[in-house]
Amino acid sequence: MFTIFGSGFGLYGYLPALIELVGQPIVLPEKYRAVVEGRAELVGLVDRINWVSSAEDALELAERVIFAVPPASQSMLVQKCLDYPRVKSLYLEKPLATTPIKAKELVDNILSQQKQVTVGYTLLHTPWAKALDLKAVTADEVELNWRFLAHHYRVGKNNWKSLHSSGGGALRYYGIHLIALLYRQGYRNAAQSELYWCGEDEPYKWKAQFEGTDLPRVSIEVDSKSEEEEFCIFAQGEGKLLSLREPFEEIQVANSFDPRVSVVANMLAASLDSAENSETDEIFGGIALWADAEQFEKPQHRL
Repeated sequence: MFTIFGSGFGLYGYLPALIELVGQPIVLPEKYRAVVEGRAELVGLVDRINWVSSAEDALELAERVIFAVPPASQSMLVQKCLDYPRVKSLYLEKPLATTPIKAKELVDNILSQQKQVTVGYTLLHTPWAKALDLKAVTADEVELNWRFLAHHYRVGKNNWKSLHSSGGGALRYYGIHLIALLYRQGYRNAAQSELYWCGEDEPYKWKAQFEGTDLPRVSIEVDSKSEEEEFCIFAQGEGKLLSLREPFEEIQVANSFDPRVSVVANMLAASLDSAENSETDEIFGGIALWADAEQFEKPQHRL
């Protein structure tokens, strides 16, 4: 049985994925009932949830816990879950923590308690990411451009997702997906990394280059304050390997759910089928590659 921490994507993303697509039982504290009942696409799931009075009661029943909370809160909540012997598997939000060092400490702590870990890199479970094979590219260089206008810029209301120190911004919140993708493709070194700032703690754009053995050099640009919307992978001399409006564009939407629901379901199903802690090396490797990208403190560019 699953339970969830987080009233945002935890409920409109993970909840329908678990119930409708993966077919897993779920227990939730009553404090989330109003949120579920208040969303048109979720209200039909109310009677399929096991409701209990508190998060503590939910943890007494759940074997698997999903976190959809800010990284600054995640470590504290994880520690709370580790005190419940029935809990055996934790599904963590990305970024794992506000810094690579804290991320490694968090995973080390979980593994020391013999718990299984999965990280919510939903982008890795899209059809195009599963099919991508940069080793097959003959070009010396590949460009990956991700341009969009982040919700907090669109509505003019900044939150932790824009703040570097809170685990947000172009690198830590958005670019972390691409770091996980590149690690899976075989990249192990950051050759360059630059942040572009529009405030004291707001990196809206990230540019970087990564290298791997027998792989083309990859140049990345993540611009979260762009009026243009594009997710594109381009190989010099070979043209576009991928051209989408946004990375989840290919996903089929059902029942008015968020388009990421089916991708989340794929991730959850894969974790249920995998051997215990089969992702551990990849998680630690991704953290190391993230740390490598963050070692480049200069130059910094500001609007």
